[in-house]
Amino acid sequence: MIIKKLKLENSIVLIIILLMIMSFFMSIMSQGNLIIFTEVCIIGFIFCIYLWQDEERLLYYTILFSIFSNLLGNISGALSNIPQVFLVLIIMKIISKAIIKREKIRINKSVSYIVILMMVLNTITYALNINFESSIVLYIWTMLKRYSFFFVYLYVYNLNSENNIITNLDKTVKTIVIIQFFLTLIQFFQGIDFDNIAGVFGEFSTGEYSIFLLIYFIILYEKKNKTKLDNMFLIFLVVHIIIYSAIAEVKLLMLLFPTIVLIEIILKKKKLKELIYIILIFGCLFLGYKFYLTLYPQNDLLDKDFLDKYLTSSYGEVTQLNRLNFVDQLQKNNVLEDDSEKLFGKGIGAVHPSDSTELLQGPYYLKYKYLRIDWFTLPYLVTESGYIGTFLFLGVYLIILIKSLLNHKRRQMRMLFLITLVSVISLIYSSSMIGSIRLTVFAWFYIGLLDKRNIKLEGKDLI
Repeated sequence: MIIKKLKLENSIVLIIILLMIMSFFMSIMSQGNLIIFTEVCIIGFIFCIYLWQDEERLLYYTILFSIFSNLLGNISGALSNIPQVFLVLIIMKIISKAIIKREKIRINKSVSYIVILMMVLNTITYALNINFESSIVLYIWTMLKRYSFFFVYLYVYNLNSENNIITNLDKTVKTIVIIQFFLTLIQFFQGIDFDNIAGVFGEFSTGEYSIFLLIYFIILYEKKNKTKLDNMFLIFLVVHIIIYSAIAEVKLLMLLFPTIVLIEIILKKKKLKELIYIILIFGCLFLGYKFYLTLYPQNDLLDKDFLDKYLTSSYGEVTQLNRLNFVDQLQKNNVLEDDSEKLFGKGIGAVHPSDSTELLQGPYYLKYKYLRIDWFTLPYLVTESGYIGTFLFLGVYLIILIKSLLNHKRRQMRMLFLITLVSVISLIYSSSMIGSIRLTVFAWFYIGLLDKRNIKLEGKDLI
């Protein structure tokens, strides 16, 4: 993309604000040498100007840096927060469109009203319950993380064009998947613990990488007018998903992948080519599961007792909660002390985890660290936002899920339904959809894109 000429007379205020915001966020995390810090700020500042000039470019690099945020974090803790800086640019871009350019901002009203209500409730509970025991920085940071999905969603809704980012992202994801195929196999044969077999996604990222693979499988499987290269890559992707689920012992992927394929079969019109795909997929699944059982015979997913133990037993220590036993554990440990906290929570950021930066540690993080509340979305949401806030948060997904299901005969609405369904299941499985910006940004780029098309039915297919 060609960089448009920057008109300083129209941008000087924005440039100053950008520099201030960048310095603010990097100063939170940086403990390094002042000269290095200054150099990074200057380079980052120039790069932000480069991104600001093209709205598709800004979103593409936000997604890209989000995907590699863990890898960047291994180099320096501060670098892992680059996507948050770009997210601020996205928010500023939306504000710029509305106020400076006076463009009409398109929104999905039902989703927007719920999100605004949640933001108001989160702000009130933060002020009342946390009572500024922690700095305002914690409030800003956690609001940015919690609602990153909405900012991306709103930004996508108001993109003037999506063609370049769709093409570029498709190529990028294909490249990542090919690299990951070999990296994960190498890690497996090196004897790396299965929880860390995630290639460039970093340690303890098997669940996130699995959701990443499933979302791209849905996109590619439903893609209109697939080329021969797409068809070949789809087969490669299926093989990679099955092998990866076995070597990394990802139970979620092993169960969810055939479920998604079955739903595709139910919703989609059958063609000979589709039947061939289905036969190949389930043939590979059968072989893949046999391979999985040879590696982990004690973890038979078809065993009811094993599944019950997996979903309800505590992790590690007896006190640690799980996906489905968290209500009892929260009550036993008196985390939510009265009815108002049960309804509205202790306040956003209350149990926000941060081992490296005290400024970003929630006031109750260390107190309840032994429970591992931040490991799973539902207890995380219930603790910070209460049952009402949790219901509203899930309501955003359910609105899109139901609307897309009702229109499932349209190809893009099937894609939207399946991607949203995978995201909802991911919400229950881990805390990635609220605790990790990379999966949120990647998933909600496609959710926003497809939901935008649902609103404008007369438009051409985007994907």
